[in-house]
Amino acid sequence: MKPKTMPLTLKSPFGAKELFEQVEIFSIKDASAFIIPANHGRPEKPWVWIAPALADTSLEVFAWYIKNLNQAGISVAGYDIGEVRGSPQSSARFHEFYKAMIAKAYASRPILLAKSRGALMLLAWAFRHPQHVAAFAGIYPVCNLLSWPLRNRPKPVLEDYAMSRDQLLQVIEKVNPIHQLKPLADAQVPIFLVHGTDDDLVPLSENSELVVENYQSLGGTVQLDRLPGMGHDETVDFLENQRVLHFLLQSKCDLVESPEFD
Repeated sequence: MKPKTMPLTLKSPFGAKELFEQVEIFSIKDASAFIIPANHGRPEKPWVWIAPALADTSLEVFAWYIKNLNQAGISVAGYDIGEVRGSPQSSARFHEFYKAMIAKAYASRPILLAKSRGALMLLAWAFRHPQHVAAFAGIYPVCNLLSWPLRNRPKPVLEDYAMSRDQLLQVIEKVNPIHQLKPLADAQVPIFLVHGTDDDLVPLSENSELVVENYQSLGGTVQLDRLPGMGHDETVDFLENQRVLHFLLQSKCDLVESPEFD
């Protein structure tokens, strides 16, 4: 069946009016996925997977990155399964989306771009499938279940994992992205993070700085751009960050070569 396409016009806090010419929308097990195809394709069909991908608001937040990526021949896609926090069950659903993208002949190793809690979603999928990841970029990323979510908003975490708090804490090192970076380091996945030094919601020291410490100790390549005095705000410092964009553009997606699914 031919995918449904439609014009997409959103209001942007940064002045853009007509953001994208078209978006392809499709369903995977009763949840909506989207692709914003590149304006001029490249044979390897590179793509960036964004999270969170929640209705139109996420597209608006990522608009500047999407437009620049599209202009460089890179498509952008996402899958809206709601407020999940990286459980094996929700990661399995994300893997269904990944397989759907491969079936559409997109590159077998996407670049991941996550904002805030979207990092839990994508890193949890990534450490379970490191061979399918080209690179990871995080904007004040939540990388540690023991930080913001479990301390401040535990209900969605426990619902996603279908566990009590005590049960989750017993297995935390097996499911927490901050403790499961070795597969990504072994797969030589580069990481770039941007984080404000005054982020009270998602503390720098409990998230991005821990990623740097742990990833470097494992031999992984990681860069952290600390923004002095910045908090957890949707400003151009984060949402139009030239260093993040450069990292995305320099990362390479692989050609599809019948990847083995695990």
